[in-house]
Amino acid sequence: NPYLLAHSQELETFSALPRSYQIKTGFSQAQETDPMGANTGNYHVIRGASWAHGTRTELRLSFRDYGIEPRNDLGFRIARYAQ
Repeated sequence: NPYLLAHSQELETFSALPRSYQIKTGFSQAQETDPMGANTGNYHVIRGASWAHGTRTELRLSFRDYGIEPRNDLGFRIARYAQ
């Protein structure tokens, strides 16, 4: 599995989802609709909780971190609108 989702059945609740990341950039004054992030950069913003690591503070869904190196607790989120 290239995305390291060994327990994909556990992804049914939002708190069990892996942390996600996007390229870290400065904030602009203009608002964007559905921004895609920067095209360049090294550091990534890591958003959300992780079941693999974490203190009590880091287990919050609003937790933020940053990094360059790959990590086994980073992934992506799949979502769709409820019918």
